[in-house]
Amino acid sequence: MAVQICEIFTPYISDGENNRPQLIDDYPLLNGEGWIDKTEQSTGNIIPDPNLISIWVRTSSETIALIEADDNYMVLWSADITAVPESTNL
Repeated sequence: MAVQICEIFTPYISDGENNRPQLIDDYPLLNGEGWIDKTEQSTGNIIPDPNLISIWVRTSSETIALIEADDNYMVLWSADITAVPESTNL
């Protein structure tokens, strides 16, 4: 199983104080996989329309293929990785 990193546009779910990617609810990450919010905006600054945030995800190439086939999400790019730099926090 190849491991990849990718950037995805995903709708978000907000509780009024925090946002979380809808993608994480629809595609639960496996042990060792992770994501990071690349929108880098506070909840109050994210407009509700369009309801999108950008996240980087580390996951299997198989999971990325499933996400790419899902019309609810847009995979902007993906790349094979052999190691994750500590600075990404993925």
